[in-house]
Amino acid sequence: MVYDFFGKQLGKPSTTISEKEFEIEIEEDDIRYKVKGFIDRLFMYKNKGIALIRDFKTNKKVYEGHEVTDNLQDYIYTLAVRKLYPEFKNVKMEFVFLKAMNSSKSESGKWQIVGADKSVLNMREKTKDELEGFEYQLTDYQSYAENFDESTSTSNLASDQGMPRDGSFSGRLLCGFAKRPNELKKDGSPKWYCAYKFGFKYYSVLNKDGELKRSFFTEEEALKIKKEEDSIKVNHYEGCPAHRPKPTPSFDFDQSDDFDLDKF
Repeated sequence: MVYDFFGKQLGKPSTTISEKEFEIEIEEDDIRYKVKGFIDRLFMYKNKGIALIRDFKTNKKVYEGHEVTDNLQDYIYTLAVRKLYPEFKNVKMEFVFLKAMNSSKSESGKWQIVGADKSVLNMREKTKDELEGFEYQLTDYQSYAENFDESTSTSNLASDQGMPRDGSFSGRLLCGFAKRPNELKKDGSPKWYCAYKFGFKYYSVLNKDGELKRSFFTEEEALKIKKEEDSIKVNHYEGCPAHRPKPTPSFDFDQSDDFDLDKF
């Protein structure tokens, strides 16, 4: 199967939109939520009432398990397109895993992408009732976010969820196996780990009133946008609570209370 770059598999699109940004805020009866996203490619087929959402992934491994059956991005993008373009009743969603593709030369000598059937994941279409139920779920998420605090942030960390059993990239696997920053494998290549697993310094650019403009991982990046009246503050992120070194217990003995064997 040769990859369909221009969405012609369903016929010629009436409209093609690249990098479609959306922000939707809904307040209807007991449904209340706000979502924001960015669609890589959107093909519209007006005569057929079809909208095809295409999202490109740099993962080499195609989604499996609950990444397919309960994919949050799939639901949000499908819902967003139904809200933005209600005239398109049939909304399709597909993920394209670029690193899973292969290229070869055709008989005419031109390069072409092949094996798209193994690198393109077509998601199941969602019914009206499913999307309505998802809106109630988003309402719960909205309420959760509005009441989010420090204790909430550490109540359901990935490391507490165990290793995934459905083949998906989730749970403790998201933390990575490195036990320290920049740890190497036996072959000398770096071990992957979550960017927020270990502590690090970061640099905040503040305006003359001390208000945050933007933060960066390196001082060089911060200096690029710093103006004369700005200042740079060096901060330290302590690392994920699940992987921070546990403090050593300390015991405070009252030295004035001498141990006297004559008391016994």
